[in-house]
Amino acid sequence: MTLLLLALALPCWVLTSRTRRAGWRVGSVLAVLLIAELLVGLRWIFPDERVTLLVVLAFASMVMLAAGLISDKGASAPPTPRTRVGSVLSWLYCGVIGLCGCGVVFLYGINGLPPTTPSASVILPLPPGLAITGNIDEQCSGGSTLYCTREISIESTTGLTDNAVVEELEARLGAAGWENGCRQQGVLLDRNTQCVQVGVANGRVNVELDDSSGW
Repeated sequence: MTLLLLALALPCWVLTSRTRRAGWRVGSVLAVLLIAELLVGLRWIFPDERVTLLVVLAFASMVMLAAGLISDKGASAPPTPRTRVGSVLSWLYCGVIGLCGCGVVFLYGINGLPPTTPSASVILPLPPGLAITGNIDEQCSGGSTLYCTREISIESTTGLTDNAVVEELEARLGAAGWENGCRQQGVLLDRNTQCVQVGVANGRVNVELDDSSGW
């Protein structure tokens, strides 16, 4: 739905433009922005900055479309029913994108990304001699702060004790930048906090991954 809304800038401009030269210039920029929005929105590039970049690209499309509308007012060609409809739709598009973009900046700027269950890839690759024996998505729960949890069970394939396995995992996580068990993920509007706890319970080594936010 988001990508569909962002894609409307180009057809709005096609309906509005009255001059070929300005039409091609603005249309080319909007087409490039649309391709960038699709690549980011589908997570083909910069997946960890997706929301931030989509907002930036949406505002860029809005500004480019508005600039084209303003410059098109001086066109020598008289307006037609098509260009009048296109102009109304274009300004409506700019208004919707402006309001929605400001809303996203406000909400995500305060809260960061809504939490999601962390991926098991956070602790991969495992040190040699360790294997995952359980991987449970415990979903999300909580009150004012929502927590999404994944519990992973790990055992040694070489006869290490549980305490030795815990030490290896903690060393691996420490080397990966997990300070005091938590790490800030993403930047600006894409930021969130993930935490990891390693311990022994019910005779097995468990790794608990948590993602939380103020949503």
